[in-house]
Amino acid sequence: MTTTQASRLAASLTLPLVPISHAGGAEVAQDADVVSVGVMAQNDIAMFRTLIPVDASIQAIVFAADAIGADQGGGASGTIDLDFFKIDRPSDPNTTFTRVSGGAAIASAIDVTAAVVPTDERFAVLDHTSNVKHAWELAGLSAAPSYAHFLIGATASAATTIAGKMSVSVKHAV
Repeated sequence: MTTTQASRLAASLTLPLVPISHAGGAEVAQDADVVSVGVMAQNDIAMFRTLIPVDASIQAIVFAADAIGADQGGGASGTIDLDFFKIDRPSDPNTTFTRVSGGAAIASAIDVTAAVVPTDERFAVLDHTSNVKHAWELAGLSAAPSYAHFLIGATASAATTIAGKMSVSVKHAV
């Protein structure tokens, strides 16, 4: 990740983060976390603020977006990858974030040239046999990490053309 990308990444996350409250063993469905984005260059990242426990069992990751890749006279362009990120310095409001997998662990190349209706992307990359895995396993880690939470980030795998909003909602059990 370049310094420019890291700066854009840090600027896209407004602290405080949104913890998902839950009772032990309970299923949790959160309200959609909405992020406003400007035109995104390829590899720009927008972070969603919802904290996901690394030991959670994720049942659904629902993504929606405005037509941020719509044709503005120069052609339509825009795809988004969804992935897990860790918070490098949780107590620092100017923190940076690190992608924890090789990329696109949740979904790859979601076409945003037209509006994306709320769509469950949980099994876009991993098949149904992954439904018993913890979030850290879905992220491609070989062991549970020392940190407690992930964030979901949306990376522009192809540049977008206009500003708009994206949202993500996660349903999980801990």
